[in-house]
Amino acid sequence: EAVSAAGAPGCLRQYLSLEKSNAAGARVGIMMAGSMASYNAFIAKALVDAGSDVLVDTIGHPDASISGAGAWAVEQAASHGTEVAMVLVTQGCMRELVTMYSRTPATKAELKAKLKRATKAVIYNCNTTGPLEGFVSPGTP
Repeated sequence: EAVSAAGAPGCLRQYLSLEKSNAAGARVGIMMAGSMASYNAFIAKALVDAGSDVLVDTIGHPDASISGAGAWAVEQAASHGTEVAMVLVTQGCMRELVTMYSRTPATKAELKAKLKRATKAVIYNCNTTGPLEGFVSPGTP
């Protein structure tokens, strides 16, 4: 919590914004975000409050390793409950996850699995079905 209070989520958001065109830097940043989000609900909430838009943008990255790491980070954050999951939903997380899942070929099974786990974590922790209704279709994971 001291890390969060000291501004680490905001700094990480800035780092991800600066490194989005550098695959190695973006991968490091998103892995740091997922690791921070996994600790507890307080840090996960601070992280999504500071940079959920940047976090969600990594899901659609053309590099499968960054996209997978972005999905993993979303799963880590969303698993802490409704407050975190709903912020991600309002930032378009579900649209990104479902779009990437449907675009990802079956040969990239690991990426598909990460996208599916993240989708389930967000759905499980939403407090209302309203924002999710547009995503229910035969192709929904």
